[in-house]
Amino acid sequence: MSDGDGTGGDRGARLAARIRWRATGDMELVAAVRQGDFEALREFYSRFEPLLARYASRAGLAFESWEDEAHDVLCDVVLALLAGDARGDVRSVHAYVIRAFRNRMLDAHRAAERRDAREADERMVLESCSEYAIRQSAGALADAHGPSPAIARLATVLD
Repeated sequence: MSDGDGTGGDRGARLAARIRWRATGDMELVAAVRQGDFEALREFYSRFEPLLARYASRAGLAFESWEDEAHDVLCDVVLALLAGDARGDVRSVHAYVIRAFRNRMLDAHRAAERRDAREADERMVLESCSEYAIRQSAGALADAHGPSPAIARLATVLD
């Protein structure tokens, strides 16, 4: 690698920046992310993604279910930190990230419970309705098809 083409020097500078950000504290890292430092942003993701992996494993979440959510949570946290939407000054970035992930998982769990309850209610309503009520709820479409061929033959036999 020579510095004549510019790639060796750039690569060395990026490596030095990565090493520097690994040795810094969370608040200094957040300040650098707010200033737009790309290497600080990379370090933010590499520092907090394993934290979310440990939290997800302790919470009993499957690997497939948390990986995309963790990335989305980290994106949301970064955007909140950049926009200053984080509630006041974040005292503990670890706690802030974990709380955001936990809230996302709880929201997903509650949404699944609501969906399951709604589907159960819909099944119960359909099971408690008579065939006549179901046909009547179809409106004019039910009359357009007429009775099934078996019912029509039975009606003919009974007549």
